[in-house]
Amino acid sequence: GLTNKEIAFQMNKSVSTVKQHISGMMLRLDVHTRTGIVIKAQKLGLIDKE
Repeated sequence: GLTNKEIAFQMNKSVSTVKQHISGMMLRLDVHTRTGIVIKAQKLGLIDKE
């Protein structure tokens, strides 16, 4: 996966904004890692498994 800095650069956002969004996703999905976000989002049908 990409680092927060790489994501921020690609999305033209600050690193702190990326961190805030990731933290928000973790909270809403009740997970503790970025990998957990992906796994839970796939299980909920929010993203494709590819």
